[in-house]
Amino acid sequence: MDFVGIIPAHKKSKRFPEKALYKINEYSIIQNVYMSVSKSKLLSNIYVATDCLKIKKQIEDIKGKVILTEKKHSNGSLRCFEAYEKKGEKHDYLINIQGDQPFINHQIIDMMIKFAKSKKPKILTTGFPVLEKEKKDNNSVKTYVLNNTCVNFSRQNICEENVFKHIGVYFFKDEIIDEIKNLKQTKREEKEKLEQLRWLQNNYKIHFKKSIYDVISVNSKEDLLDL
Repeated sequence: MDFVGIIPAHKKSKRFPEKALYKINEYSIIQNVYMSVSKSKLLSNIYVATDCLKIKKQIEDIKGKVILTEKKHSNGSLRCFEAYEKKGEKHDYLINIQGDQPFINHQIIDMMIKFAKSKKPKILTTGFPVLEKEKKDNNSVKTYVLNNTCVNFSRQNICEENVFKHIGVYFFKDEIIDEIKNLKQTKREEKEKLEQLRWLQNNYKIHFKKSIYDVISVNSKEDLLDL
């Protein structure tokens, strides 16, 4: 089985304009994501999918691979799907690794790859036990997990026992991509700005594998203090 990683990135961010280009020490956020993911030895290839020439140049500056996409995508997975189609090569799994996690531990991806090889889920994601301060933080996406399956996602506090902070990594089996990309946006997805609700509300099972590593996502400049 082979796995391709695609990191979606765009320049326009409402809460933190041009955050992908923001430098942390020597490298930008998107460069750090790419370098962190590149430590995985289980990926057949890694690309950044972007509509931004500045992001393209930054990735090429570190010898990374880039696929240029259209400007308007309502979520990162759709940008990944476009890049995957443009690439023109099939893989067993496409992995969407969100571009705002500069220091994501590559072992999270490796752990999920091993799970996918064993269980062969059509959609897979991950999370880390939610901290008390994150429960009411709308920038922190929570998921309620039952029998290793995500049954809800929300930015609001989920008053259940088995709740995790969602980590922005999605595995898609190749055979499901055409179905997923043609689904219509749901009202709840539009309200919460969570793409995974579209799949959930269309009765797609989202499998869950718990991470032993936490991940910090940069949603605002305040999040930089936690890095």
